[in-house]
Amino acid sequence: MPSWLRGFAASQPVTPIVERLRGLPLDRAVGSAPEKAVAWCLALTAVSTAASALRFRAKTRG
Repeated sequence: MPSWLRGFAASQPVTPIVERLRGLPLDRAVGSAPEKAVAWCLALTAVSTAASALRFRAKTRG
């Protein structure tokens, strides 16, 4: 993988989750810490919830 693409791929939110899942059948830790995967999930949930609430409020004001 080219170096410019490697940096982009490493910072994707799904990457830490996939790396952890890949290590499960091998019974060893692969990649980043599980805290990073959980942090990404919580951040995406918070952003999605806020965006949904704003959109809902705008739609129901009428």
